[in-house]
Amino acid sequence: MRPGPVIEAELRQWSRRPWLSWSRVAAAGPLLVLLMGMGTAGGAGVGIGTGSFGTSYFNACVVLAALMAMVFGTLATLDVVARERREGTLDLLFLTPLGSPDILLGKLLASGALVGQVLVAILPVAAIGFLAGGPTWADLAWAAAGIVNVLFVSMAMGLAASARARHPMSALALGAALGLAGRVGRGG
Repeated sequence: MRPGPVIEAELRQWSRRPWLSWSRVAAAGPLLVLLMGMGTAGGAGVGIGTGSFGTSYFNACVVLAALMAMVFGTLATLDVVARERREGTLDLLFLTPLGSPDILLGKLLASGALVGQVLVAILPVAAIGFLAGGPTWADLAWAAAGIVNVLFVSMAMGLAASARARHPMSALALGAALGLAGRVGRGG
């Protein structure tokens, strides 16, 4: 398997989009607002300097990061195959020595690198929970494993929707239906 050329082409195409650099700011923004809100709510026993603040803030950061991974992971892969089909370049990809698994893995890894970059942007803001005390390194490891799992599943759903759909809106509807089916299938 050689997904390298597909990864390179996808990353080059994504780098030309003007909103990419602002996506990192948009990812860290809600966590900063959360920090300011929790820091001013010191009267509820969750003020800065207590162990409960660090734990509460870390848990809120993990939930927000998982939601971001779910949304951004699905949106990043929602149109990768459908766009190639729409533009007529999917047939050209199959003329190369790359097989279907190489193409899909390359598109999945390139999209994952972009979403991972957005998730890495929130690490400095989430580290404030460690500085305030409370969470342990084991908590961080479990949270990171869960977020990576959520990211992979959401990207797989977006890629499946993109492979089935031809237009972006139908891919979005199919991706939302797959996400809802996955949520209902787990028992709500």
